Amino acid sequence: MGTYTTPCQVELNLVTVTYWPSQVTAVVLEMEVGGVLTGKQITLPAGTANTDTTTTLDLAGFPVGMGQVVRWKVDSAPTAPGSAWHLSLEQSLTPITGQA
Repeated sequence: MGTYTTPCQVELNLVTVTYWPSQVTAVVLEMEVGGVLTGKQITLPAGTANTDTTTTLDLAGFPVGMGQVVRWKVDSAPTAPGSAWHLSLEQSLTPITGQA
C-alpha cells in the first residue's frame, strides 16, 4: 500500500481510507512502523460493489520517530477477485515540536 517516511517525530492522529468494498468479506489493514506491526488495524467492511466507501481510524496521537517508515499491510482479505480495490489512504499527522 505504499510507504511514508516521517521527516521528523510525529503523532499520527487519523487514518481515512476511501475504497470500493469487497462484496465477500471485510478487508483488514494493519499499520507497520519501522518493520514492526503495531496492532493498529482498520477494518474495511464488505459492501456494495463499485461504491465509494470511507472508513476512519482514530490513532489518538500514536507516536512515530523521525525517519521511521510507516506502511499499511493487508492482514486479512478474501482472494483478489472479491477483495476491496480502488483504494486511497490518507494519514493525518502532527509534527512534535521542541526536538533537538
